This record gives sequence, structure tokens and C-alpha cells, in this order.
Amino acid sequence: MIDVFEIGTIKRLPLGTDYNNVVAVVHGLLHRCPAGTELVIDGTGIGKPIADMFKYRGIVPWCVTATAGIEQSINHAKRTASVPKLMLISRIQALLFEGRLKVHAEIPEAGAFLQELRDFRVEYTANGNMTFNARSGRHDDMVSAAAVAAWRLSDGAGGWGPPSLYLAAIMTGVRDKSRYPRPARWAIGCDLGKIADPSVVLVMRRTSVSAPELEAIAEDPPIVPMELVPVIDDPANKTPELLRREAIARAPTPNHPEAGKGGEIEHVNGPRAKITYAVGSLEWAAQQRKNQDD
Repeated sequence: MIDVFEIGTIKRLPLGTDYNNVVAVVHGLLHRCPAGTELVIDGTGIGKPIADMFKYRGIVPWCVTATAGIEQSINHAKRTASVPKLMLISRIQALLFEGRLKVHAEIPEAGAFLQELRDFRVEYTANGNMTFNARSGRHDDMVSAAAVAAWRLSDGAGGWGPPSLYLAAIMTGVRDKSRYPRPARWAIGCDLGKIADPSVVLVMRRTSVSAPELEAIAEDPPIVPMELVPVIDDPANKTPELLRREAIARAPTPNHPEAGKGGEIEHVNGPRAKITYAVGSLEWAAQQRKNQDD
């Protein structure tokens, strides 16, 4: 089985939307999503005061603050965490390049989201400190919302995200694990807008797809140098990592109903992908100018 992180909703709210309305939008979306859906907000800057507004509505969100450090710290009781921005962004990019991050093709913002993710760059300050930011003039609000949602859904994988009690029971060898809640499968990521950035609400779920090819891989198979491979497509001559990536590419991705909607779904980064941008976005405006020049 392969875990896939699937985005079925991206709502980039109009610039200047007040935080009371942001809370109302998220509150309504939570009621339309499956039971157990958790809210994760980017706590950088204004995030912590807005978390109190959610609590007034009966919603206790995870508040994730992006830092410039190299280690994360988690307070389970207060549902707060400080996570290096480098870790947040690099992990969500890794999911994309592994083929494990799927985006609903019908989302108007889908193309702009993928472009945001590709626009991130590692830069260095005059003091030699490393920073991870979007290119000059670009936004990163959708990426931030996706990163905190994926952080929550990762269940402590690779030391990333808060581990669930269910995972702790597995790791400690508890025989009766039915008493412990399983990790969250749905999360709403929220990036709160600033003066020049809109607020973003994003729904993500973690699900598993079947990959029988992986189960047939023997432990530690020999690695054959490429110059000695007589038939490149022969599975016996491929490394486990290559087989894993091919299995991900072939595995069908399940439905992601946006707040209860069903039906077959084509992902924007699927085999028939065609980049589109939301009307009015910076990327859309640049595309219109290019079309006029052509």
C-alpha cells in the first residue's frame, strides 16, 4: 500500500477578507467534511490570536508556526508546534515529486498551486543563514496551507508531524490497539492572509492505494549496473526505489469528494495534466500577456 495525500478543495478568499469571515468559511466547511476532520492553521504572525477565534466557535485547531530552526517542537496539550519552514516546504515538495501529492483537476486554483510549489527557492542572507521563500513577487499562501495540512496527516513519519496514540501503541508493542484512536485522515489547512496576501483554506486527505508490485519485492535485491542491464524493462534488473516509483505512477487514485461530492476525478498532475490558472491570479495575468504577445 502507498499513502497518497490528495487535495480536493482550495479556496483562496478575496484579498482583504476579514478574519471573522475566514473563521465562518472554515466553520462551514468543517461541518460539510467527514467526522474527525482536523483544522491546522499556519500560526506564523497573526495565527495564534485567530486560533482563539476558532476556539470560541468550539474548534480547537493545531497552530503550526514556521521557524528558521532545524528541529520541530510539539506541545500536544496546547496543540501548538514550531516547525522549520525548510522542513515544511521540502516535505510537501518531496510528496509532489514522488507522485504522492494529488490535486483535483477541477479546482480553479490547481495550476497556480503547483506553480507556487515549484517557485520556492533556497536563498542565503548576508549572514549566511538559509531561507526558504517563494520567488520575488510570488505568493506562497496555498503552499503554506498545504504544508501544515500534510504535517498533521503524516502521523510522525520520519520525525515529521505529531504521532497519534495509535502509532505510539504500535511502536511500543501494545497488543490491543483498538482502544487507541487511529491517525487523522482528513485535515483543513488554513493560511491567514496579510495585507498583500489572501487567506487560503485547503482540504486534504491521506489515503492508501494498492501497489501489489511492492509486496513482491524481495528484501535487499541485487543492484545491477545500468551498463550491464540487457533489458531495461525487466523488473529483475530494477532497484526497489525504481519499482516503488513506477508502482506509484500506475496506482489509481481514489475519489476525493469535496464536502461530500462524489464521482470520478482527474488530477491536475495526472497523466493528462494541463496547467491552468485561476482567473485574476498573477499567473493567469502573465499567461494572458504571453498569449497576446504570441
